[in-house]
Amino acid sequence: MPFNITLTLESDENGGLWIGGYEGIAYRSVSGEWTVYTTDNSELPNNQINALESDGSGGRWIGTSPWWDEDVDGGLAYRSVSGEWTVYTTDNSGLPSNKVLALLHDGNGGQWIGTSDGLAYRSVSGEWTVYTSDNSVLPNNSIWALESDGSGGLWIGTGGGLTYRSVSGEWTVYTKNNSGLPSNSIYTLESDGSGGLWIGTHHGLAYRSVSGEWTVYTTDNSVLPNSFFNALESDGSGGLWIGTRDSGLSHLTFSQKNTLVQTIQDETTRTELLTGERAAILIHPRGQGNGYKQRYSIEFMATYAYRTLQTRGYDNDEIYFLSYKPDVDINCDGMTDRNVVDGPITAFDLVAGTPSRDLTRADVQQAFDWAKQKGKLDQPLVLIFVDHALTGKLRLDPFDEVLTAQDLNAMLTDYQQTTGSQVVVILEACHTGSLVSGLTGPDRLIITSTAEDKAYYDNLGMFSFSKFFFDNLRRGESFYDAFQTVSDNLTTYGYPFDLQTPQLDDDGDGFANSSNDGRLARTLCLNGCFGALSGEITLEPETPAATVTVGQTLSLVVRAGITEGRIKRVWALIMTPDAAKQRNEQGFSLIPTPVVNLRQQPEDASRWQGSFSGFQYRGDYVITFMAEDNEGFITAAVPVVMTQPEGPEVPVTETEIKIYPAPTPNQTLYHDGDNLRVTLPPLSAEQVQYVGRSLPDGTLFLLSNLNGFVTLDAANIPVFQGGEVAIEMPVSADMPRGEYILYLLRIPVGVDLLTHPEQWMVGVSAFKVE
Repeated sequence: MPFNITLTLESDENGGLWIGGYEGIAYRSVSGEWTVYTTDNSELPNNQINALESDGSGGRWIGTSPWWDEDVDGGLAYRSVSGEWTVYTTDNSGLPSNKVLALLHDGNGGQWIGTSDGLAYRSVSGEWTVYTSDNSVLPNNSIWALESDGSGGLWIGTGGGLTYRSVSGEWTVYTKNNSGLPSNSIYTLESDGSGGLWIGTHHGLAYRSVSGEWTVYTTDNSVLPNSFFNALESDGSGGLWIGTRDSGLSHLTFSQKNTLVQTIQDETTRTELLTGERAAILIHPRGQGNGYKQRYSIEFMATYAYRTLQTRGYDNDEIYFLSYKPDVDINCDGMTDRNVVDGPITAFDLVAGTPSRDLTRADVQQAFDWAKQKGKLDQPLVLIFVDHALTGKLRLDPFDEVLTAQDLNAMLTDYQQTTGSQVVVILEACHTGSLVSGLTGPDRLIITSTAEDKAYYDNLGMFSFSKFFFDNLRRGESFYDAFQTVSDNLTTYGYPFDLQTPQLDDDGDGFANSSNDGRLARTLCLNGCFGALSGEITLEPETPAATVTVGQTLSLVVRAGITEGRIKRVWALIMTPDAAKQRNEQGFSLIPTPVVNLRQQPEDASRWQGSFSGFQYRGDYVITFMAEDNEGFITAAVPVVMTQPEGPEVPVTETEIKIYPAPTPNQTLYHDGDNLRVTLPPLSAEQVQYVGRSLPDGTLFLLSNLNGFVTLDAANIPVFQGGEVAIEMPVSADMPRGEYILYLLRIPVGVDLLTHPEQWMVGVSAFKVE
């Protein structure tokens, strides 16, 4: 954002957002790119942008000029879809004033124009009509906001109240005296799409329902950052963009319950959804590992689980989100969702200056205490963990804080004895199957993403057990059916996903995937078995399986459709033989798996097309077409397998990277007074290790033990003899500023370091001192 004072907002046909302020226009594309227009690089008559409106064909009407300064002119600007500009003023048109404050397209080519001296209408043929307080019941000639009622009527926000003009030309005026308006100064209006109206004033945000009931939101009764509202705009998905005075841009989303009940026929189910008790705990620690964008991938999986809970009817206050990262973005609008993370540090704490921190067992216990306060639930308590695990324990930080199966079992038992509620536990991490026997119990459903070995992840977390599992829960499948669907599909995605065996135990015997398991899971769905949600993308690949050759260019084509909402993007994930094999200890790819972004074809909007020519190594290339909708939900098609029978094998040296551990600093950025602590992964008895640290100027030191720095000398290379901690010291002013590199080299016992570099296993990490 180039400015914080937002005066007007307007969505475009491609999912982008036009933002007007005191310093020009900012455009934010659906992919997050920004473009700024001012009088310096366009034909805008003034940099104060009061109003933006589509012409229905890709062009933009733009109202400009400071309303308070009589000596500064502006006018009405029009930017065509091809980028050409036209400016209308009182000198060359029927405008009653050059201070244009509000705009509204009438759907028939005409334009309503609110000015500081009346309401003007420009017909499609270019004829002008002006309404003022002299020839109508307008309470004030300052027309700040305009909005359609969806039936040909017009809502008009003025400096003296809210006015409604019906399609037949009848007028009604609402003020503080005869309505729930908090102020008579109406600066912005936005329809809710169902007959209701949002009204932005300088003393609060008002909502008038279709039945005429009023609700007012201010900083006193909501988390809104300001009570002076300049701009409102629907996000197209039931949410609201909000521009406030001096507080930037906010995004407001709402409970899905009222939307869901409109699709449910059974009255009992509708009542349970609106009045029933439910709760979920979502745990998202900071893990370890150096996979490709690994931390982003884990965050995606956690937030995807949260979004799925929301779409199935869980409100924010029914989800306890425990995350090391307070400033997460759940709804994919590019901004922090302030009231989402509940602990250990909230987004409000972060803004107030409290630094984020890793999770502890006490934090998890606090989440269970929150759940116990809700008492007996109508739906099972859903516990979701997304990160890393060791045998029999879940990692809560990258170092030594863990939650053992015994710890978690004690918390679950205490919770169930207190509330009498059922519990569903969903664990997304490597080795989580090793916890099943320790978590089993009556009225418990335990689901893990894998057995005692690795789970695998790709495409920034979009390709994972939990993502696919929550997709099926969102479709209304039972926990059992969703589990079976994903377990069966994993084998179709090829190596390494065909190595992964998800586990389910609900019969209390501690053994997963037995013939007795599934009885409880078959009876439970996420927040009730009320069926699938509407609007999911359908994908039909048109590229058939085939045999390919080295360097061949393959056309990738898929048909994509959606009944409700909008398709944001479509792409193909290409699991190449080298990407499939290069994995770290947490199952993440060490290199980017190729992604081909597909283009929508102008002659057939349902067809998306691209090409791939990266066929290099012998083996299978598993192609999965994927698409994302405007709510951030992602659909994957049945994979298509291309086989390359000729060509070189994937080099062994590339796959060996996966076993190389690295030193782990407790932070990535340090300042004076911080405690620098570097830990090492466990060392097997068959290996010896060497530890090094390079300064920002490149000078390399080796460590013989804790803080035992030795200058590099090829004739005397010390083996590290310390324990799990290599460095622990306060950061002081005499430490050089810049980036430090940490090295961990391991070789088998008895192998000479200098003569056998082919057996080196080197892990590298870094931190920075400012």
